Amino acid sequence: MRERIVGLTVLKNATAMGYPWVEAILAVEPVCDHIHIAEGYSHDDTWDTVLRLKRKFPDKVSTSRYHWPKMDTGFSIGAATNDALLQVRHLGGKILYVQADELWHPDNLPELRRLAQEDYDAYIFPFLHLEHNCQVIQSGAGYQHAIRMVANRDEIVAHRDAWTFEGYSKGLQVMSLAHPIVHCNYCFWDNKVVKKEVQAVEFYEDLGNYKVAAEEARREYDEHRGDPPAMYTNTESPFGVHLPPIFLPMVGQRRYYIREELLR
Repeated sequence: MRERIVGLTVLKNATAMGYPWVEAILAVEPVCDHIHIAEGYSHDDTWDTVLRLKRKFPDKVSTSRYHWPKMDTGFSIGAATNDALLQVRHLGGKILYVQADELWHPDNLPELRRLAQEDYDAYIFPFLHLEHNCQVIQSGAGYQHAIRMVANRDEIVAHRDAWTFEGYSKGLQVMSLAHPIVHCNYCFWDNKVVKKEVQAVEFYEDLGNYKVAAEEARREYDEHRGDPPAMYTNTESPFGVHLPPIFLPMVGQRRYYIREELLR
């Protein structure tokens, strides 16, 4: 019997923070048998948009809500991810963890389907970390590979701030993807300062470098009087071959917004 793939996404204030989360979900929707979206009582329009995605895919999308706890070192993200895992344990199969700022290319989906049938309980994928309107590679990115698909078993849980997973016994380093997963980090000019300030206060308050980064981002934004440097309005990315076509209209936008056509 074919192993099902359960997509899992965890969100909180994703639109305001500039995560291309709708594109991230829709990019993998064709390969997912089910998608669960766990939302953290956002203050923006994230939850309303989640409900519209559920209406668009009534037989495929399920939802839950969870009050994220206040924790150091981003561990609240891990706690929210582990709560989301509990919501889908009954579905079995393999969990495809789709972070809100991570983009899969459609050329990868057939291989992803094939890999899900293999007898592994964790799959370690290559990453390409991009930032500033997908114009440059992120300097100092903490990892080049991470687990994004796991067997749906109780002992496999999010590690720390959910950058990867732990509790598995048989992992596979995937080398056969047509494209790496693109981490779209600080992509949008207007959202970048918001994201860094939220990270510094809500998720990583104990790590002083996040506060410094937020202050620098605010200074840069104010110095430009809100007008983005040229790289942020460039409508083509030098890494465009790795970006899913569904995301390309957002390259060069100064802020992230939900495109109405994606919800119809």
